[in-house]
Amino acid sequence: MKKLLFYHRYMIAGGEARALMDIVSALDKSKYDVSVMLEREAGDMYKDAVGLLKFKRPFESFVVPKYRIFRKLRSMLINYSEKNRKKYPKLYHRLAIGTDYDIEVSFSFAGAEYMIANSSNKKSKKIVWVHCDFLKDEGLIKYHSKYNKDPGYYSKFDKYVCVSKTAKESFDKVFDQKYDSVIKYNPVNNERINYLAKAPIDAPESFNGKKIICSVGRFGPEKGYERLVRIHKRLLQKGVDHVLILVGDGELRDKIQAAITEEDVGNTVLLTGYDNNPYKYMAKSDFFVCSSFTEGLPIVCQEALALGIPIVSSFPSVGELFGDETCGILSDVDDDSLMAAIEKMLTDEEFYKKCKAGAEKRAEYFDSKNSIKEIEKMFDELLENS
Repeated sequence: MKKLLFYHRYMIAGGEARALMDIVSALDKSKYDVSVMLEREAGDMYKDAVGLLKFKRPFESFVVPKYRIFRKLRSMLINYSEKNRKKYPKLYHRLAIGTDYDIEVSFSFAGAEYMIANSSNKKSKKIVWVHCDFLKDEGLIKYHSKYNKDPGYYSKFDKYVCVSKTAKESFDKVFDQKYDSVIKYNPVNNERINYLAKAPIDAPESFNGKKIICSVGRFGPEKGYERLVRIHKRLLQKGVDHVLILVGDGELRDKIQAAITEEDVGNTVLLTGYDNNPYKYMAKSDFFVCSSFTEGLPIVCQEALALGIPIVSSFPSVGELFGDETCGILSDVDDDSLMAAIEKMLTDEEFYKKCKAGAEKRAEYFDSKNSIKEIEKMFDELLENS
């Protein structure tokens, strides 16, 4: 049995954490002994992941004889390596992670990859997952600017897994196509999602009989939720009746709440806060809106299609999910284009029915049973070439 380690920052609510949980849960446990290690045992989804995933704590394998002097030395070494993890990454890796794994996966690309690239395990195959758009993600661009695009240690990975064509194209362009990047769509557990979607929701009575649009995600600046609130108000002023449900939490929650108050739409916008079952809201919605300014490929859009829910998206990578079906509308990233797309979906009944039928037809494409086989095949091929 081959030993796999997925190394991740922390379980903040969002697509990366959800994808990590779905991938690790779906892998064939008769073939792989799979562990997950976090830089920090924190995040909205951490409690959900405990029990579902096999977590290994940093330094868990760093065992010494039970004499007081050795325990003290162990504690000193741990403290030193933690404080100097960026300066001496190989020391940190050897003590905190260990050398027992056949494959080491960095599931983040904003710091976690540094530790796996500097692995003290020379025999392991190393993979990094790319969830983002290197050309448009401002946070990532800022993070990597100090390295002049390529810090040099990226070459130590054996495979670069991009979650969408958009992510791969931006990655290949930034790094001049010198790294072995492949596309692997995140698996979606259709059976689980459809089961959870049956749960009732606690929505105001005023929502009854109204068309519902929904968006789910971390309340960060890249998600565009403040502008979605403004678009919602403009549509109401035009007489386009509907309500909006925003599921999630994050650093911009207060600003989004302030926008709701400023636009005086408290009766037509529901902020649910973080909910480990967003699917119950999505399933009761007429369509899903991705209002992001930048994305790799939002897994929540895959989940919307798994529920047969049409999509309006301001980011083009979502179009990859539609295949040959009409599953929604891809707008430009500006507010007016996004508003026009939402208005069409709300007012053009024939077009909406076509999108609904397309989404329902497309639902099975991203089932984890299909995509997880591709991921396992990649693992097996890497191990065969060891």
